[in-house]
Amino acid sequence: MRRTADLSHAAPQMKARLTVILVALCYSTMGAAFQFVDWNPLVITGGRSAVAFLCLAAYRRSCRITLNKKVLIGALISLFTTTAFVVANKLTAPVNAVVLQYTNPLFVLLLCWLVLKRRLKRKEVAISLCMMAGIVLFFADELSPGQALGNLFGLLSGIGMACSIFYACHAKADIQEYTMLMCLISFLVGVLAALADPPSLTGSSVLAVVFLGVVGSGVSSILYSKSAPLLNSTEVSLLLMLDPILNPVWVALLTGTLPGPFALLGGVVVLGCVAFQVLTSADRGGAGSPGAE
Repeated sequence: MRRTADLSHAAPQMKARLTVILVALCYSTMGAAFQFVDWNPLVITGGRSAVAFLCLAAYRRSCRITLNKKVLIGALISLFTTTAFVVANKLTAPVNAVVLQYTNPLFVLLLCWLVLKRRLKRKEVAISLCMMAGIVLFFADELSPGQALGNLFGLLSGIGMACSIFYACHAKADIQEYTMLMCLISFLVGVLAALADPPSLTGSSVLAVVFLGVVGSGVSSILYSKSAPLLNSTEVSLLLMLDPILNPVWVALLTGTLPGPFALLGGVVVLGCVAFQVLTSADRGGAGSPGAE
């Protein structure tokens, strides 16, 4: 009887894990789409956010946003993360910004320890460190010292992403609503940036921004809102680390450049860790739920 109950609980957990992997896949397409847009990053973010807002509004059949404390906090955390990452890309090598943002699993573990008073599990720490090592290996040929201020913002984006994941999993806030609010703020910032630095509107650039808004932000936000609250924040942060590995793959397919041996090794490490995380979590019969943290 207990085994049947465990299996019935594990099924939605496994579906949620696979959905987070789909979210990472959506995120990973953004790097390739960016290749077609030569605009100010704030203008790109604003345009993408406008399209994402429309996608979420169509899905919810409403543009209404409840301005309560949870929604405001969620929007501000998301906005901080996005802004820090954009600034990092401007001030340091983009690869540095990506690697530093994906230090977030360690900060998620720290939040679980400080806020939830949960003991750190050796398995989670080990997988986090292995995946981060895989990310560094994957980008080893492109890493550079960069600028200290840019690297700092890259690290801040990693802390922001950890807070965003933790909040989505544990705050019981409406993820779609606070994402819509964040999109509105980003759009307004993008309009101001466009007035200062008008973008060159071409068919390819407009289509790319629409794609970024629909797939990279809109669909991914809907999937994320359905899956993140069913999992613990540590697991979500680990599964999302597929994004930086898959991102250059789409770019390589467009440009014809092949990854080097270090990149291949790093990719194998990250993919292996993700597979291990999914399979071992499934064996626990749903122990990955937020309550299990």
